[in-house]
Amino acid sequence: MQTITFYSYKGGSCRSVTLLNVLPFLVEVFGANSIEPILVVDMDLDSAGITALLQEDSHFQSGFDVKSLLSDGFPGSNTKCANLRQHPFFQHTVPVGERVGVDNDSILFLGTNDCKVLSIDDIGGANIESIRILKQACRANGFKAIVLDSASGDQVPAKISTTAASTIVCCLRPTRQFRTYTFQYLRRLKNRIPDDTKVIILPTAVPTTDLPFKKSSEKENSLSLLQDHIAMFNKDERNCLIDNFVSNDHFGIPEVEKFKWREDVLYKLHKNFECQPGDSDTESTSPLRADEKIAYNRYREVSELIRQLGN
Repeated sequence: MQTITFYSYKGGSCRSVTLLNVLPFLVEVFGANSIEPILVVDMDLDSAGITALLQEDSHFQSGFDVKSLLSDGFPGSNTKCANLRQHPFFQHTVPVGERVGVDNDSILFLGTNDCKVLSIDDIGGANIESIRILKQACRANGFKAIVLDSASGDQVPAKISTTAASTIVCCLRPTRQFRTYTFQYLRRLKNRIPDDTKVIILPTAVPTTDLPFKKSSEKENSLSLLQDHIAMFNKDERNCLIDNFVSNDHFGIPEVEKFKWREDVLYKLHKNFECQPGDSDTESTSPLRADEKIAYNRYREVSELIRQLGN
């Protein structure tokens, strides 16, 4: 069972939107279902990004949420239930698969109440072990994977999320501030994560238009600098960065114009599209625009890479 953390050092990287769009592909590649689901946990305690995107913010403003887990501990740590809805912990989760276009019970979700204040002292001591116990309970109850939407930066929930991960999907815009501070963070992180933890460097919201830069272009400059960062990190620090999406052919996730107005799930848009009578080529009649088709395929490739890294 993999624990996958979507992380970004700065906010505004489209981290939660990326998680949302990769999620249905993870259901496919892991073969998740109602008996062996995927658990998604919103660890962004201040912003509650994935909670809002899944439209479950009002649900978690009362009752048990992620902040309850971190402050009060994991309920029913040694309990194994044939029916997850009867488990002392999993009964607090919400099925959300239909939100992203898959079977509803294949994804269970624990959101966060952004109206509830949780201080650093409330997350101290043994209660930081709640995520470790959560992983044990998920493994015992047949979950395919845990997916954490991390807080950004060096916040305590971010440290918990990245330390708990077997794979970290590190989202960053291809700008100087993201490049600089993301790799500074990764150098601090290396002493906290196991040697076999893999980090996928995933540029997000990469502009589809290019601008001239000295003798090259902004795209070539940013791509080259990211490649240099990865090469130096692997040479001087440790070989844990995966650069499949930092190349001339695969430069991260392209900026999707639609997401500037309204976050959506490209998998669901594509899947729910009905061909006109007589049409046999779904791809040629897809409702996705050119930039969305590229992003759709990249989201799928991210999920496939995550699965391969766990084998």
